[in-house]
Amino acid sequence: MLLQIALSDISGGIFLGGWETAALTALLVSFGIIALAFAIGIGFGYRELEEWAKNEMYEIFISGLIVGTLIGLINIIFAMSINLAGGNPLEIASSNVSSMILETNGLFLTLLQYNLYLGALSTLKFSFFVPIPIIPPVVFLVIRIGSFVSPWAGLGALMSGVDSVFNVLGAMIAALLVEQVLLSFIKLVILKYFLPLGILMRTFSITRVAGGTLIAIAIGAYIIYPLAVIYSWNVYSQFKAVSTPGNPGDPAGHMILENIKWDIKDTINTLTPILKNFVIIGITFFLSIIITFSSIRSLAGALGGDPDLFGLARLI
Repeated sequence: MLLQIALSDISGGIFLGGWETAALTALLVSFGIIALAFAIGIGFGYRELEEWAKNEMYEIFISGLIVGTLIGLINIIFAMSINLAGGNPLEIASSNVSSMILETNGLFLTLLQYNLYLGALSTLKFSFFVPIPIIPPVVFLVIRIGSFVSPWAGLGALMSGVDSVFNVLGAMIAALLVEQVLLSFIKLVILKYFLPLGILMRTFSITRVAGGTLIAIAIGAYIIYPLAVIYSWNVYSQFKAVSTPGNPGDPAGHMILENIKWDIKDTINTLTPILKNFVIIGITFFLSIIITFSSIRSLAGALGGDPDLFGLARLI
């Protein structure tokens, strides 16, 4: 009966997507397993099984305390966030990452404009030839001797630098997309599945360490990571550079020998904010990961889990 209620309500809930029902159901299942083992121990005189069940009841109590505290804590944090900021931390963090992606795409379009301009000029060629007539007795022939000139071929070196900055922009957008996908994964999966699985695994001594680790990962990812992303957004908003591209010119106009008015400051004004924002986004991205992993390691140690996080902690 409880399992049917949990499955029907797993996508509902006040703030948290119905994960409370799944967590409480997992807790009741754990309690039922221990109670059944205790009854079998008494009924069949298995003293060791009875003692094991008594000892495991303490762990069930700890799991219940964890679930109860987590429900109260997250509901309080999310309710305060909704009242003060208009959304829960996951929604705010996702919105902030979307804003950074939008601004980065704007820089990409600005750089693309310069790349088109430089590409048109650096590959522009003017051909010329000198006809030399040859008048044999029978057939009239003309030999053409000529060459071509690329007056702005030197801009090709600048294009190489712009191409390198395109790679930087790609890394920036990739990091932001990873954050966005990770936030969506955490919102949809982490508490609905990781937390109940961790509670069930804490029921048995052989899987208790793994269960405590999964609970720590669920708590850290659902609470700490969005707050770290919001902090990263505040840092980015305070120190980000604003692009001032200037006027790169009209490539089509230059092709008809219009005067070129080139100011290297325009290019610098385009590349500088891209590189500066790349440094800021890179630092805040790794800072969010480090804060989250450090919090999960501390929680895992407190919950009897593996502080090494199954070897993932070695990455940082």
